[in-house]
Amino acid sequence: MATQEIDLGSVQGPKGDPGPQGPQGEQGPEGPQGPPGEVDADTAIEFTQAASRVNLVSGESIKTLFGKVMKWFADLKAVAFSGSYNDLSDKPSSLPANGGNSDTVDGKHATDLQNYNNLSNKPTIVNNGTTTAANTILDGRMGKTLADKDANLQSQITSLNSSLADIVYNSNILTSALHIDINNPLATVNMQMGRCYKNRGTQAMPDGVNVAYRKPVMRYDQNNILVELYETSPVYGRIWINKYSLEANSWSGWKNLTPSSDLSGIVFHQEGNIKFNPSGDKSYGYINIPSGYILVSAYMQEITSNVGLRLGGFNRSSDTGYTAWVDFNINDYIYLHWIYAKA
Repeated sequence: MATQEIDLGSVQGPKGDPGPQGPQGEQGPEGPQGPPGEVDADTAIEFTQAASRVNLVSGESIKTLFGKVMKWFADLKAVAFSGSYNDLSDKPSSLPANGGNSDTVDGKHATDLQNYNNLSNKPTIVNNGTTTAANTILDGRMGKTLADKDANLQSQITSLNSSLADIVYNSNILTSALHIDINNPLATVNMQMGRCYKNRGTQAMPDGVNVAYRKPVMRYDQNNILVELYETSPVYGRIWINKYSLEANSWSGWKNLTPSSDLSGIVFHQEGNIKFNPSGDKSYGYINIPSGYILVSAYMQEITSNVGLRLGGFNRSSDTGYTAWVDFNINDYIYLHWIYAKA
């Protein structure tokens, strides 16, 4: 039997399995901006009440913000909306105006509090300056008493100061610039620093000298006693000496140590506390003077309780310093006077 071929054209067979994904191509260009969006006011927003009252924070979502607001409203009490006293919680069951007195506190009326005697635990009023009891106050009249006592005390102090000034001014004024005890070198009259005032009766002063200080008298040697005056008026700073001879039983006469009648700027006087330190049976202190000057004299302030305390002497220890000593053991300050002059 003969066979005949017929051309049916292209015939689509069944779909085969998909092949593997090819590589991703390059990103295409950005498209144009779309039209502006619109908010639908009727769109429902779901949110949940916040767990606690916290403040709103910028940048939070609407859902979070509404949840916080809802919590605040939920916590508000009825009185926040009604404004009614009846809606208050923890309100007092009654007030003084409800059967009581509006000006009464703890059973006390205002008039009760105006009377000091109605007060409890009040202090006792005393009108003296001797009580030591607790819970007491001074009567106002004691103010006048205390003020009077203070005024009287001030008057007494002023009077005492005046008396002390007179005592100091009039103390130890020598009857004579040459009043000494030639037999006892440590006699009080020799050891004290005396004051000489011509207009107040001091005798035997140098001619032309009105006011001077006499330093403690010292035995110059076995046969001579030296008296030294430091003039303060009319010429400040002049130094006068007079020597008594035990052999001749007479005074040599006053001598001015410096020929100049004006010693201002040449001879200087200074005084103050000098610290002495013990060393053996003596004690030493240090006196400072300016450079270019020499120490002329040094003596102790008057000591009435022990006239045996006197300055033993001094010697130069540096350009501006002198070591002074006393013939006894002391670890304290001694008030000294010293006179120095230009070299």
